[in-house]
Amino acid sequence: MIVCIAGKNDIAVEILLYLLDYGIDRKNICIISNRTDDGKDNWQRSLLKKASELNIKITTLEEVYQIENLLFLSLEFDRIVNPNKFKTDKLFNIHFSLLSKYKGMFTSILPILNNEKTTGVTFHKIDKGIDTGNIISQKEFEIDFMDNSRDIYHKYIKNGISLVKECLNKILQNQFFEEKEQDLYNSTYFSKQSIDFKNIQID
Repeated sequence: MIVCIAGKNDIAVEILLYLLDYGIDRKNICIISNRTDDGKDNWQRSLLKKASELNIKITTLEEVYQIENLLFLSLEFDRIVNPNKFKTDKLFNIHFSLLSKYKGMFTSILPILNNEKTTGVTFHKIDKGIDTGNIISQKEFEIDFMDNSRDIYHKYIKNGISLVKECLNKILQNQFFEEKEQDLYNSTYFSKQSIDFKNIQID
């Protein structure tokens, strides 16, 4: 099996290291970096840099579309993935919210603006929609009174890494896991136009 990590930041780097520690041969791992990844570490580590250091193959979506025995992990990937172009259905995404709430953008900001007490991370299948696939597992955590959006983002990273590792362990051992359809009644979606930062009103 070939495992492809598509994405960025500490969560993608940590899962790459986890796969190697698990015993997956580096020849069977590839990465697709985000378009904004310049190969340099900043306040988050660069997946492109780490893959280069470890001699992990750097590839493209077009190439992985052709791989039949593929496990595809979208970890803060910056492109919408069309599952119909793949030759596998082992397509998974980590989303930084408790789906079906807060699909799309600004998941570190909207829970604060909406006075949420908790949020969380969701590991789900990729389907034709945006963050609409069946849920595999979730982790919930509290939003502290003084948390800002960067605090929440760091909590997303920490809990997201833990959740992806848990789910990956089951997938790699071919263990059965239950899929749950998302609750359409409580579903919300937010695009890039959802917040006008020049005119934002904060209570």
